[in-house]
Amino acid sequence: MHARPSRIARIVGPLVDTLVDEQCATVREDARAQVRAYMLATLAAMPDFFRLGFHILAYLFEFTPILHGERRFSRLVLARRQAHVARWRGSSLGPMRSMIAFYASFSAYGLYSAAYPAAIAEGGRIAA
Repeated sequence: MHARPSRIARIVGPLVDTLVDEQCATVREDARAQVRAYMLATLAAMPDFFRLGFHILAYLFEFTPILHGERRFSRLVLARRQAHVARWRGSSLGPMRSMIAFYASFSAYGLYSAAYPAAIAEGGRIAA
């Protein structure tokens, strides 16, 4: 029996999948799972004050589609998820744009790690 994902994982997972699809829609599920785990580990490693801010932004991101008459982000179909990411990416509010840039950058970084495991250093990080 598998443990139920945390609340933040249920938000971050679909966001990471959406961003991975922007990079390469044909990524296998095992690689996607690796990228999701990498992103969650990255969040967990943040100092508390940063992590709290990212969690608050993630919850705002999850629920703001409701303001547009849609469902929560994690329950949207891919095309609607992509539209919501685009709204935040193009927002006039810096924290919204920065959040998408953060997740997009680290998702691409995690995707690179999944695609090129030999490039990962011994500590589980990509070798510079």
